[in-house]
Amino acid sequence: MSDPVRVLRLTDVPPVRSQALFLALGHNFRPGESPDTILLVTPGQTYVSVGYHQELEREVDTEACRELGLTVVRREPGGGAVLLDSGQVFTNWVFAPRQLPAMLEDRFRLYVEPLVRTYQDRSRPPGRLDLDRCRHLGLTHPVAAARRVAACREPDRLRRR
Repeated sequence: MSDPVRVLRLTDVPPVRSQALFLALGHNFRPGESPDTILLVTPGQTYVSVGYHQELEREVDTEACRELGLTVVRREPGGGAVLLDSGQVFTNWVFAPRQLPAMLEDRFRLYVEPLVRTYQDRSRPPGRLDLDRCRHLGLTHPVAAARRVAACREPDRLRRR
Protein backbone atom coordinates (compact mmCIF):
# COMPACT_ATOMS: atom_id res chain seq x y z
CA MET A 1 0.00 0.00 0.00
CA SER A 2 1.67 3.16 -1.15
CA ASP A 3 -1.15 5.67 -1.61
CA PRO A 4 -2.44 7.63 1.40
CA VAL A 5 -5.29 6.01 3.30
CA ARG A 6 -8.21 8.04 4.60
CA VAL A 7 -9.19 7.18 8.16
CA LEU A 8 -12.67 8.17 9.31
CA ARG A 9 -13.15 7.96 13.08
CA LEU A 10 -16.81 8.49 13.91
CA THR A 11 -18.22 8.42 17.44
CA ASP A 12 -21.68 8.69 18.97
CA VAL A 13 -23.22 7.37 15.74
CA PRO A 14 -26.95 6.43 15.72
CA PRO A 15 -27.67 2.71 15.10
CA VAL A 16 -28.99 2.87 11.53
CA ARG A 17 -26.34 5.35 10.43
CA SER A 18 -23.57 3.21 11.94
CA GLN A 19 -24.62 0.38 9.61
CA ALA A 20 -25.33 2.60 6.60
CA LEU A 21 -21.90 4.28 6.63
CA PHE A 22 -19.82 1.30 5.57
CA LEU A 23 -22.44 0.25 3.02
CA ALA A 24 -22.47 3.72 1.45
CA LEU A 25 -18.66 3.78 1.29
CA GLY A 26 -18.57 0.37 -0.36
CA HIS A 27 -21.39 0.99 -2.83
CA ASN A 28 -19.97 4.35 -3.91
CA PHE A 29 -16.29 3.36 -4.03
CA ARG A 30 -14.58 3.90 -7.41
CA PRO A 31 -11.05 2.45 -7.71
CA GLY A 32 -8.66 5.11 -8.91
CA GLU A 33 -11.09 7.89 -7.91
CA SER A 34 -12.12 7.17 -4.32
CA PRO A 35 -9.53 7.16 -1.55
CA ASP A 36 -8.83 3.87 0.19
CA THR A 37 -10.59 4.23 3.53
CA ILE A 38 -10.55 2.72 7.00
CA LEU A 39 -13.79 3.42 8.81
CA LEU A 40 -13.83 3.26 12.63
CA VAL A 41 -17.29 3.61 14.16
CA THR A 42 -18.45 3.79 17.76
CA PRO A 43 -22.22 3.60 18.26
CA GLY A 44 -23.88 6.29 20.34
CA GLN A 45 -26.20 3.80 22.01
CA THR A 46 -26.55 0.07 22.55
CA TYR A 47 -28.37 -1.76 19.76
CA VAL A 48 -28.70 -5.16 18.14
CA SER A 49 -27.64 -5.76 14.54
CA VAL A 50 -29.00 -8.81 12.71
CA GLY A 51 -27.61 -10.36 9.53
CA TYR A 52 -29.57 -10.18 6.30
CA HIS A 53 -30.58 -13.85 6.18
CA GLN A 54 -31.31 -14.38 9.88
CA GLU A 55 -34.78 -15.12 11.19
CA LEU A 56 -35.20 -12.22 13.61
CA GLU A 57 -37.61 -13.85 16.08
CA ARG A 58 -35.47 -16.98 16.22
CA GLU A 59 -32.20 -15.12 16.85
CA VAL A 60 -33.21 -12.22 19.10
CA ASP A 61 -35.68 -11.81 21.93
CA THR A 62 -37.40 -8.84 20.31
CA GLU A 63 -39.85 -8.32 23.18
CA ALA A 64 -36.95 -7.94 25.61
CA CYS A 65 -35.22 -5.56 23.20
CA ARG A 66 -38.39 -3.46 23.08
CA GLU A 67 -38.68 -3.44 26.86
CA LEU A 68 -35.06 -2.32 27.19
CA GLY A 69 -35.39 0.28 24.45
CA LEU A 70 -32.82 -1.46 22.22
CA THR A 71 -33.05 -0.67 18.53
CA VAL A 72 -32.82 -3.73 16.25
CA VAL A 73 -31.24 -3.09 12.83
CA ARG A 74 -31.08 -5.57 9.96
CA ARG A 75 -27.87 -5.05 8.03
CA GLU A 76 -27.33 -5.80 4.36
CA PRO A 77 -24.43 -8.24 4.82
CA GLY A 78 -25.00 -11.61 6.39
CA GLY A 79 -23.47 -12.92 9.56
CA GLY A 80 -24.72 -13.41 13.06
CA ALA A 81 -26.64 -11.18 15.41
CA VAL A 82 -24.42 -8.87 17.45
CA LEU A 83 -24.87 -6.49 20.34
CA LEU A 84 -23.09 -3.18 19.74
CA ASP A 85 -22.56 -0.45 22.30
CA SER A 86 -20.71 2.78 22.95
CA GLY A 87 -17.76 0.90 24.43
CA GLN A 88 -16.90 -0.70 21.09
CA VAL A 89 -15.23 0.37 17.91
CA PHE A 90 -15.99 -1.57 14.75
CA THR A 91 -14.03 -1.22 11.58
CA ASN A 92 -14.46 -1.61 7.84
CA TRP A 93 -11.85 -1.26 5.15
CA VAL A 94 -12.79 -0.10 1.66
CA PHE A 95 -9.75 -0.42 -0.60
CA ALA A 96 -8.97 -0.76 -4.29
CA PRO A 97 -7.83 -4.34 -4.97
CA ARG A 98 -4.51 -3.10 -6.36
CA GLN A 99 -3.66 -1.68 -2.93
CA LEU A 100 -3.97 -5.03 -1.18
CA PRO A 101 -1.87 -8.20 -1.23
CA ALA A 102 -2.91 -10.68 -3.91
CA MET A 103 -3.30 -13.65 -1.56
CA LEU A 104 -6.39 -13.78 0.66
CA GLU A 105 -4.35 -15.00 3.65
CA ASP A 106 -2.05 -11.97 3.34
CA ARG A 107 -5.03 -9.62 3.11
CA PHE A 108 -6.51 -11.15 6.23
CA ARG A 109 -3.20 -10.81 8.09
CA LEU A 110 -2.90 -7.15 7.01
CA TYR A 111 -6.38 -6.45 8.35
CA VAL A 112 -6.32 -8.52 11.54
CA GLU A 113 -2.82 -7.99 12.96
CA PRO A 114 -3.28 -4.31 13.88
CA LEU A 115 -6.69 -5.09 15.40
CA VAL A 116 -5.27 -7.89 17.54
CA ARG A 117 -2.33 -5.75 18.66
CA THR A 118 -4.65 -2.88 19.57
CA TYR A 119 -6.98 -5.20 21.49
CA GLN A 120 -4.05 -6.68 23.40
CA ASP A 121 -2.60 -3.23 24.16
CA ARG A 122 -5.88 -1.66 25.23
CA SER A 123 -8.05 -4.20 26.96
CA ARG A 124 -11.74 -3.41 27.22
CA PRO A 125 -12.59 -1.30 30.31
CA PRO A 126 -14.41 -3.19 33.08
CA GLY A 127 -18.13 -2.77 33.54
CA ARG A 128 -19.14 -2.97 29.89
CA LEU A 129 -20.56 -6.28 28.76
CA ASP A 130 -20.20 -8.98 31.38
CA LEU A 131 -18.51 -11.93 29.69
CA ASP A 132 -19.62 -14.43 32.37
CA ARG A 133 -23.28 -13.43 31.89
CA CYS A 134 -22.93 -13.87 28.15
CA ARG A 135 -21.31 -17.29 28.48
CA HIS A 136 -24.11 -18.36 30.81
CA LEU A 137 -26.57 -17.59 28.03
CA GLY A 138 -24.61 -19.50 25.40
CA LEU A 139 -22.68 -16.57 23.95
CA THR A 140 -19.00 -17.21 23.35
CA HIS A 141 -18.13 -13.49 23.24
CA PRO A 142 -20.12 -10.33 24.02
CA VAL A 143 -20.40 -9.44 20.35
CA ALA A 144 -20.71 -12.97 18.96
CA ALA A 145 -23.78 -14.31 17.21
CA ALA A 146 -26.36 -15.58 19.67
CA ARG A 147 -30.01 -16.47 20.07
CA ARG A 148 -30.57 -13.86 22.77
CA VAL A 149 -28.04 -11.18 21.97
CA ALA A 150 -29.68 -8.55 24.17
CA ALA A 151 -29.35 -10.88 27.15
CA CYS A 152 -25.85 -9.56 27.81
CA ARG A 153 -27.45 -6.51 29.41
CA GLU A 154 -30.09 -8.11 31.65
CA PRO A 155 -29.96 -11.90 31.28
CA ASP A 156 -32.63 -12.78 33.85
CA ARG A 157 -35.12 -10.42 32.27
CA LEU A 158 -34.47 -11.60 28.73
CA ARG A 159 -34.33 -15.34 29.17
CA ARG A 160 -37.34 -17.13 27.71
CA ARG A 161 -38.94 -19.47 30.18
